[in-house]
Amino acid sequence: MGLAKQGGELMAMLMGTEVLKSKTGTQEECCFTNVKLPLSVVMDKPVGSAPANRGILLSEAQAVAYWITERSVNEFDTYLAVRYYNDGLWARLSGQVYLDRSDFAWAAGVLLELSARVERGDWKSGTDIPRDSQAEYR
Repeated sequence: MGLAKQGGELMAMLMGTEVLKSKTGTQEECCFTNVKLPLSVVMDKPVGSAPANRGILLSEAQAVAYWITERSVNEFDTYLAVRYYNDGLWARLSGQVYLDRSDFAWAAGVLLELSARVERGDWKSGTDIPRDSQAEYR
């Protein structure tokens, strides 16, 4: 089993999510993996209706994805490509030759922290102050 597949499965387990799989299973045999973030995306409500209880509005999903990617660069010195796809936010990671499983575990920790900050609304409030807890992921 390749590093990307192992790392993706480890991340999905740590985040309580899943790895994106193709019908043929060939996507899992390459040097990349796509792991779902623990954030729910909900349909936009019509104007005047009650807001959704939890989740990111579909119309804001890509802005959240960009915010997570930008924070990963500016706060964690890494590039985590996050995009909206098929009702969820997904991180795409590569199994580079110089990485090991611990790097994927570290990335899962970063994504869990950033996901928690998204749920608090930091991405739209301008609250970009790094938290002290980041040190534990280094």
